[in-house]
Formats: sequence, C-alpha cells, structure tokens
Amino acid sequence: MAVVGAKLSEGLNFTDDLARAVVMVGLPYPNASSSELQERLKYVSNLSKQKGKTGDAGKELYENLCMNAVNQSIGAWCSPKQAMAYPFHWKAAQSDTRKTGQA
Repeated sequence: MAVVGAKLSEGLNFTDDLARAVVMVGLPYPNASSSELQERLKYVSNLSKQKGKTGDAGKELYENLCMNAVNQSIGAWCSPKQAMAYPFHWKAAQSDTRKTGQA
C-alpha cells in the first residue's frame, strides 16, 4: 500500500511475473483548508476574471491538481518496460460531497 504523491508510490517496481493489480481508492484532492492553496485558487480565479474568461478557474485548478497526482501515479506504475501492473480505478456510486459540502 502507498499514498499518492509519496516517495513510496514513485518507487514501486512490478517487473517480475507475479500477478498483481494497483487499485486507487478515492481521489487525492489537495487539502482545501490549506491557506496557501486557498490563496492560489483566489489568485487564479481573479486573474481569470480580469482576462474576461467565464467559469471558475480556481475550481478547475483544484480538480486538475488531483488528476495530475492520479496521472503521475499511474505513469509510475506502468512506466517500466517490463511492468506487469494493471491500473484499476473504481468509483463507488455515492453522493458527491464536494458539491454539496455534506458528508
């Protein structure tokens, strides 16, 4: 088991003939209560509004940070030439708490 974004997830090596799968449980969204992230999202949103663009650029950046971590982890699992890993992502049918703000 490894955490997305941690050094361990970058060092996994699947080059032998053992059967295995990589299962990602949940999505690695950044800590939304981080003051540094909140300032960054505000800056991007304000910059986008100044340029006359529609939509919430801060929200888009927040989601892109998550998907970048997912893509980097999958790339680390599958990048070796002899890799024998199968990435599998399962999304459970549940309410989306990010939109409602409720658990």
